Parts: sequence; C-alpha cells; structure tokens
Amino acid sequence: MLPIPSNAPSVLLPGYTFEEARAYLANASNFRKEEKKSWTPTPRFLFKRRQVEQAGWMRFEILSDNWKHFRFMLYRELLVAQDGSVTFADALTFPKPQGHGIDASILRTNRQIYREASTVLYSKNKFVAADPDLLFRPNGLKCLRRRTTTLIQHISFEKSGNAAQLCQEYCESILQPIWNMMIQYPAFLNLRKLSLRREVIRANDCNLIDMQMYFDKTTNATLSARGVFNKKDLIIHTAAKLAAWAAMRDSWFDNLHLVQNSYPDMPGHTGMLKHVVEVCLSRGQDEDQGKTFVKLDLHDTIMAALEVEIEKGEQGADSLYDNYFQKHRLQLTS
Repeated sequence: MLPIPSNAPSVLLPGYTFEEARAYLANASNFRKEEKKSWTPTPRFLFKRRQVEQAGWMRFEILSDNWKHFRFMLYRELLVAQDGSVTFADALTFPKPQGHGIDASILRTNRQIYREASTVLYSKNKFVAADPDLLFRPNGLKCLRRRTTTLIQHISFEKSGNAAQLCQEYCESILQPIWNMMIQYPAFLNLRKLSLRREVIRANDCNLIDMQMYFDKTTNATLSARGVFNKKDLIIHTAAKLAAWAAMRDSWFDNLHLVQNSYPDMPGHTGMLKHVVEVCLSRGQDEDQGKTFVKLDLHDTIMAALEVEIEKGEQGADSLYDNYFQKHRLQLTS
C-alpha cells in the first residue's frame, strides 16, 4: 500500500490536507477550527454542520463519550487474541512463535486510553498456562497490579503430554498451586471462569488390560491403567474440590461444565491417540451459546468428590464435607 502524501486533501475534513486533518483528530481541542480560506463552504455544508453541532453526537473529539463505542471496537480489534486466548509457556517460548495477534502499543497513548484498553485486554482474553507460576511470564503474577487482577475474568490451566509425563499428577498436586494463587491474589476468588484441561497421548495399540496386570504385579500402590491415560475423573474431582474450598471463602461458583471429553485426531502422528478432557467452573448465566458441553450438577459433584476422599481417609475431608454441607444449606435457605 502506497503512503498517503501529506499534502493530499482530507476526505473527513474538506479544505484540510491529510496532515492537518490528522493533527485535528489527534488534538481537536487545540486545533484551529476555522475553515481553510482556499475552500468556500457551500450552504448545504454549513446547514449540515449546524445540525451536527446542535445534535451534539458527532464531534471530532476521539476521546469524548460520543466516540466511546468506536474506541472499544478498536480495542477489541487490537487487544483480543485471534482465538480468544493468550498462552504462556515458559521464558524461552514467550511469546508464542506464531503470535497471538495482539498489538498492545495503543496502551502507551495516554492514561484514558490505557484504562479503557486494559479493561478489554484483561477481561476479554482467556489466559492459559500449565501452572500458576507460568502465568504472565516473563515477570509473573507478582508484577501484576491489583487493578489488573480484578479485571481478569478467565484463567485456564492446561497440560499436554504422554502418560509418563502426566502420570505423577494427582488432585492435590494440581489443586494446591491454584488455590495458593487465589489466596495470594484475592481478586482471583471472583474469577468468572476457571478451566482445567489435559491432553494425554498414547499409542493406538496400547493394551490397557495388559498394562493393568503389569501395574498389579510390579507396584505396591493401586494404579489404574485407565486413569493414567484418561484424566476425566481426576480433573472433575479437582475442580469440585476447588469449588468447595472457594465456598469456604464465600466465593461460590454456579456451574461446572464438562467442556470436552473426546479423542480427536492427531494429524501427522499415525498410530497415536490423544484423549482430551476439559472442565470449567463458572459464575452467572451460561454465555457460550451454541457450544457443546455437558452441564454437571455442581453441588452433587462436590459432595461425591468429598465422599470419595472420606472413604480414602484423606485428612480434613470429613470436616470439609460437613462445613460445605452447612454453608450450602444456609445459602439455599437465604
């Protein structure tokens, strides 16, 4: 695209050059508003301009309330990722090599633009990391301002790998870092959405029966071959317990969705399968109209998860069960 000559006539402001019109829009309050002497406004132009001035809705003051809707449309275009999510991997791969399509340079314009645009940046994107420590790299969570944490609406913790890489995970290993983050930054207790996602890769010819027999013979612990590759029960259990802990801080989630539980194809990896499971805790009404997910009964899922922990003899499970039941009953009757 060829550059616009500085002395080219402006389409928006008849009688001004392109450079003069740009200066007008950038600093309308200080720019001289009389028409160019080289251009004589027609009676129709003067009549329409008086109409516009009297209506008060069409002024060339881009920072005024009249242009607020336009500014927020621009913020969405510049600051919302192409797929709606910003992924933080680690310091070596940040940002993602293929990019997320965000141009944050507009944040440096002025204070008003920063406050408005940062609201869109943090509230309209989903922020994705494997663990809380990897969020907002390279500086991390500790460098976020308090206002910023209150703007963030959706965080997702996602991991992908083979069974050997993910087999050591259990409920507390996933839950504790997330809960510590929420306690350290209390604004995260009010997240609108919190997602957990796992992708486990396995060979197509893997025989789970033979693997279970091998586990039974060679290990003292009770291992489930199915559970090594299928993380559905683990992720739902973890999300339910997280919701119970949040309820103890009077932070109530309203919904628990099983967003995905499938075996999608792995292009370029013949003979390999990938099991994907994703759950989402959310507040308020369901917004993702048209998306396919299974809505689970949050209260029943929490009670079932805590009953399992009581049967296993997990420390503190019985008191958490009783406290949650009492709080839930009070909430329903209030």
